Amino acid sequence: MEIPLESRDKVNQYIRDTFIVVPNIVSEFEKKARALPIPPHHIKPDFGKLLQILVAATASKNILEIGTMWGYSAWWMHRGLVNKGSIITLEKELKHYTLAKEFFSAMHMNSALLHHVDALEYLTEFDGEPFDFVFIDADKREYPQFLELVTPLMKSGAMLVVDNIIFSSSWNNTTVADETDDERIQQAQKFNALLACSDEFIAVPIPVHSGIMIATKI
Repeated sequence: MEIPLESRDKVNQYIRDTFIVVPNIVSEFEKKARALPIPPHHIKPDFGKLLQILVAATASKNILEIGTMWGYSAWWMHRGLVNKGSIITLEKELKHYTLAKEFFSAMHMNSALLHHVDALEYLTEFDGEPFDFVFIDADKREYPQFLELVTPLMKSGAMLVVDNIIFSSSWNNTTVADETDDERIQQAQKFNALLACSDEFIAVPIPVHSGIMIATKI
C-alpha cells in the first residue's frame, strides 16, 4: 500500500528533519538565489541526498550535470564523490552561473568544473573521458536531444538520473500521463518513450516529487 495522500507532506517533513542536514551557508545561498531572483526550482533536499548516495554507491568519479542552477544539486553529488573524482556541470543562464561560481568557491568545491555554455553545443563537441554518472535537470524541451548526446559519452554501467520526467510546477497541473499540446510535456513524454524502448538502458521512473528517472547503461 502507498502512503496516504493526506500524510505525505507530514512524512516528507519527517524524512527531512530526521535524515537531512544542510549547513547554514547552503541555506544562505538559497536565500541569495531567491533574491536575484532565481526561481526556487532546485531539487528537494531528500532528492539531493539520494544523489549523494547513488554517486557514492556507484563509486562514480567522472560526473556530468546538465543544468547547474546555483549549484545545489552539484553540491550534493560532490559530497558523494570518491577520491579524485570530478563534476563537469553546465549552465546556460548567466545569473545562475555567476551565483554557482560564488557558491562553489565558498564551499571549496574544487572538483566541480563549472561551464557557462549551451549544453547541446558543448556535448556535441565533447571529446573527454566517458562519464560514469549523468544528472539532467534543465530545459525539458531538450531532454530527447540530451539523451541522444550523452548516451555515447557514458561508460557501460554508468548511471543516468533525470528530474521532472513526470511533472513540473510550470505545467499547470498537467503530467506526462495526460494528452497535451505543451511542447515541454511532449518532449518529456518522448524522452520517457525513448528510454522505455532503449536497448542501451535499463530504466524506471520513480513517482516522487516531480518524477525521477533512474537508468543504467547496459
